[in-house]
Amino acid sequence: MDQENLATQENVPNTAVEAPTIQKEATDVSEHKLFAILGYILPFLFFIPMLNEASKNNAYVRTHADQQLTLLVLSLAWFVVSKFLFVMMYALMYTFGAIFNIAMLVLVVIGIINAAKGETKKLPIVGQISLIGHLFK
Repeated sequence: MDQENLATQENVPNTAVEAPTIQKEATDVSEHKLFAILGYILPFLFFIPMLNEASKNNAYVRTHADQQLTLLVLSLAWFVVSKFLFVMMYALMYTFGAIFNIAMLVLVVIGIINAAKGETKKLPIVGQISLIGHLFK
């Protein structure tokens, strides 16, 4: 008989222990919900709930603080990478722009020299392109 009572007691949940735990977790969540939400809006505030000794050991607080710190680190990393890429692309475009402008100046000077000599030579590289010739055939 004792074994049967023991087996049935093991299958029955102890609601007296579980109910206060659930209620305590719900209270902890409601106490820290504002800081959890604010931490996502302003991720640099992730550490504020961690300053309180009681909330530091709370799983809800730690989970959201950890996620907020992750978002902050990713945001900062993207900021640094994007600024680096922007500077590199700007420098690259500036360099290509300068080379293009010099090449255009050389072609203009060659065109002026050909026109001054009365010659009809085609310009190097771009001389094969004829936009007006196709319009007036």
